[in-house]
Amino acid sequence: MQGWTELYENPTVLGAEWGYERIYSALSYAHIRALRQAPIMVGEARTLAAAYPLCWRIVDGLPVLQALMSLLGDGKGHYPAPNRPLPLALHAYPIAVPDPESVANQRLIIDRVFPDAPSDIGAPILLENAKMSKGAIARARLAVSVARGLQFTNALSRDLLDGGFLEPWPLKFDLGAGVSVLRDDLMVVAAARLGRPELFGLVETHGVDAGLFLATQRLSLFRISALLGLAKAAVTQAPDAATEPAL
Repeated sequence: MQGWTELYENPTVLGAEWGYERIYSALSYAHIRALRQAPIMVGEARTLAAAYPLCWRIVDGLPVLQALMSLLGDGKGHYPAPNRPLPLALHAYPIAVPDPESVANQRLIIDRVFPDAPSDIGAPILLENAKMSKGAIARARLAVSVARGLQFTNALSRDLLDGGFLEPWPLKFDLGAGVSVLRDDLMVVAAARLGRPELFGLVETHGVDAGLFLATQRLSLFRISALLGLAKAAVTQAPDAATEPAL
């Protein structure tokens, strides 16, 4: 799926030969802790907008709704791990979100990656009787729920792009200590288009949830100030801050 490849390093069909392995929370895995953004669905926008700016990235010509979680790379500039809000796809991790166009026909995919910083003993994928554990079942159900929500999310996102309702959202910040951040790959709903009759038609097509989401998305952009504060704090505290590359 467009925009989701950065979540999964080694997606593998679940097999009995390795089902004895255990799964852990998302932040137990290095590449998940280092994510600057993660794809989301509209249904979780209100929760995530309290912490993160919500925006789109164009991937292979298609708009992918994302939560911007940090302005820095290498796992820096995030909310502290114990209180860090996570998109639902990461709550389901390492079970992969299936393709929303063919949810019912797909086999269970798990990202087979070594957890370098497990916070607990984890949960088995398969039990001795070859049945999935309760923990694995819960994450699999959540992954399917996200996939189903993506059908609405992707349709709305495509109509926003095709209708000219999205505009670039360039970010350029000086974090101090010789570190700067530049993001020129993000898009948001254009404020100047919010009152246009065409937008009301789009909301009519997709329903009241679409209208509520559009307002939520615009309000979420104010959370960039929180990410900027976290990024500056990370640069100040890091002894090698000056080597942090611009994004």
